[in-house]
Amino acid sequence: DEFGVEREQVLVTAQSLMHDHVPANKLGLSSAWIARRGGHCEVEGVTYTFQFPSMGAMADALEAESHNSDNS
Repeated sequence: DEFGVEREQVLVTAQSLMHDHVPANKLGLSSAWIARRGGHCEVEGVTYTFQFPSMGAMADALEAESHNSDNS
């Protein structure tokens, strides 16, 4: 809100569960975990909205979703 963006419009996208997703959880923000190299790190209580193996995979998923919504 302070930046003119609603909380629902924010997607924290990061690799570190502890340093990025824990704070996102505390702020009530959606997040995408970039689980590079198999990313099997577990942090108690942390959640994320999406998981991708790379930023490229996330971009591909966004592009596919965009094409699907255009065809609806």
